[in-house]
Amino acid sequence: MQTIKIIHEDGICRVPIDRHPDKFATLSDEDLDELIRLDVDLQWRLVNGNVCTRSDGKNVSIARLICDTGAKEVVLFVDKDHLNLLRENMVIAPGSAKFKARDQIEPTYKFSSGPRLSVEHDVR
Repeated sequence: MQTIKIIHEDGICRVPIDRHPDKFATLSDEDLDELIRLDVDLQWRLVNGNVCTRSDGKNVSIARLICDTGAKEVVLFVDKDHLNLLRENMVIAPGSAKFKARDQIEPTYKFSSGPRLSVEHDVR
Protein backbone atom coordinates (compact mmCIF):
# COMPACT_ATOMS: atom_id res chain seq x y z
CA MET A 1 0.00 0.00 0.00
CA GLN A 2 1.33 3.41 -0.96
CA THR A 3 1.36 6.24 1.60
CA ILE A 4 1.09 9.91 0.78
CA LYS A 5 1.69 12.75 3.22
CA ILE A 6 -0.44 15.88 2.96
CA ILE A 7 1.02 18.95 4.65
CA HIS A 8 -1.41 21.39 6.33
CA GLU A 9 -0.42 24.87 7.46
CA ASP A 10 -2.58 27.94 8.13
CA GLY A 11 -5.63 26.67 6.20
CA ILE A 12 -3.57 25.68 3.16
CA CYS A 13 -2.51 22.16 2.25
CA ARG A 14 0.08 20.69 -0.07
CA VAL A 15 -0.72 17.40 -1.78
CA PRO A 16 2.19 15.49 -3.37
CA ILE A 17 2.16 14.73 -7.08
CA ASP A 18 2.69 11.06 -7.92
CA ARG A 19 6.11 10.29 -9.42
CA HIS A 20 7.29 13.88 -8.79
CA PRO A 21 8.73 13.95 -5.25
CA ASP A 22 9.58 17.66 -5.53
CA LYS A 23 6.13 18.81 -6.73
CA PHE A 24 3.02 19.58 -4.67
CA ALA A 25 -0.43 20.92 -5.50
CA THR A 26 -1.50 23.76 -3.21
CA LEU A 27 -5.15 24.19 -2.22
CA SER A 28 -7.26 25.23 0.74
CA ASP A 29 -8.05 22.75 3.51
CA GLU A 30 -11.76 23.37 2.79
CA ASP A 31 -11.38 22.36 -0.85
CA LEU A 32 -9.43 19.24 0.13
CA ASP A 33 -12.20 18.32 2.56
CA GLU A 34 -14.77 18.71 -0.23
CA LEU A 35 -12.72 16.52 -2.59
CA ILE A 36 -12.51 13.86 0.13
CA ARG A 37 -16.30 14.05 0.60
CA LEU A 38 -16.66 13.54 -3.16
CA ASP A 39 -14.50 10.38 -2.81
CA VAL A 40 -11.76 11.75 -5.10
CA ASP A 41 -8.66 9.55 -5.26
CA LEU A 42 -5.84 11.52 -3.61
CA GLN A 43 -3.11 9.94 -5.72
CA TRP A 44 -2.72 12.92 -8.04
CA ARG A 45 -0.59 13.07 -11.19
CA LEU A 46 0.39 15.59 -13.84
CA VAL A 47 -1.33 15.11 -17.20
CA ASN A 48 -0.37 17.63 -19.88
CA GLY A 49 0.72 19.99 -17.10
CA ASN A 50 -2.58 19.76 -15.18
CA VAL A 51 -3.11 18.14 -11.78
CA CYS A 52 -5.47 15.19 -12.30
CA THR A 53 -6.88 12.19 -10.54
CA ARG A 54 -8.06 8.93 -12.07
CA SER A 55 -11.65 7.77 -11.92
CA ASP A 56 -13.13 4.88 -13.85
CA GLY A 57 -10.10 4.88 -16.16
CA LYS A 58 -10.36 8.59 -16.98
CA ASN A 59 -8.20 11.57 -15.99
CA VAL A 60 -10.22 14.22 -14.16
CA SER A 61 -8.82 17.70 -13.49
CA ILE A 62 -8.60 18.65 -9.82
CA ALA A 63 -8.97 22.34 -10.74
CA ARG A 64 -12.24 21.57 -12.56
CA LEU A 65 -13.46 19.59 -9.56
CA ILE A 66 -12.66 22.40 -7.13
CA CYS A 67 -14.36 25.01 -9.34
CA ASP A 68 -17.25 22.61 -10.08
CA THR A 69 -17.05 23.39 -13.79
CA GLY A 70 -19.58 22.15 -16.26
CA ALA A 71 -19.65 21.37 -19.95
CA LYS A 72 -18.15 24.08 -22.15
CA GLU A 73 -16.14 25.55 -19.25
CA VAL A 74 -12.41 25.64 -18.59
CA VAL A 75 -10.29 26.76 -15.63
CA LEU A 76 -7.62 29.39 -16.29
CA PHE A 77 -4.80 30.07 -13.83
CA VAL A 78 -4.11 33.72 -12.98
CA ASP A 79 -0.41 33.13 -12.20
CA LYS A 80 -0.06 30.42 -14.91
CA ASP A 81 0.96 27.89 -12.21
CA HIS A 82 -1.23 24.79 -12.63
CA LEU A 83 -0.05 23.48 -9.25
CA ASN A 84 -1.57 26.53 -7.50
CA LEU A 85 -5.14 25.32 -6.95
CA LEU A 86 -6.16 28.12 -4.61
CA ARG A 87 -9.51 29.58 -5.64
CA GLU A 88 -8.11 33.10 -5.99
CA ASN A 89 -5.75 31.73 -8.68
CA MET A 90 -8.46 30.08 -10.78
CA VAL A 91 -10.98 31.68 -13.15
CA ILE A 92 -13.74 29.86 -15.03
CA ALA A 93 -13.96 30.73 -18.73
CA PRO A 94 -15.74 29.37 -21.81
CA GLY A 95 -14.11 26.16 -23.03
CA SER A 96 -14.68 22.91 -24.86
CA ALA A 97 -15.26 20.40 -22.05
CA LYS A 98 -17.97 17.89 -22.84
CA PHE A 99 -18.96 16.99 -19.26
CA LYS A 100 -19.48 18.44 -15.80
CA ALA A 101 -16.28 17.58 -13.92
CA ARG A 102 -17.94 16.17 -10.80
CA ASP A 103 -20.08 13.81 -12.89
CA GLN A 104 -16.84 12.04 -13.87
CA ILE A 105 -16.05 10.90 -10.31
CA GLU A 106 -17.00 7.31 -9.54
CA PRO A 107 -16.80 6.05 -5.94
CA THR A 108 -13.48 4.28 -5.36
CA TYR A 109 -15.20 1.37 -3.60
CA LYS A 110 -16.51 0.23 -7.01
CA PHE A 111 -13.00 -0.55 -8.21
CA SER A 112 -11.20 -2.25 -5.37
CA SER A 113 -11.77 -4.66 -2.54
CA GLY A 114 -9.90 -2.47 -0.05
CA PRO A 115 -7.85 0.68 0.38
CA ARG A 116 -4.77 0.92 -1.83
CA LEU A 117 -3.61 4.28 -0.51
CA SER A 118 -2.79 5.37 3.01
CA VAL A 119 -3.01 9.11 3.72
CA GLU A 120 -1.05 10.86 6.48
CA HIS A 121 -1.83 14.43 7.50
CA ASP A 122 1.08 16.56 8.73
CA VAL A 123 -0.49 19.55 10.54
CA ARG A 124 1.98 22.29 11.34
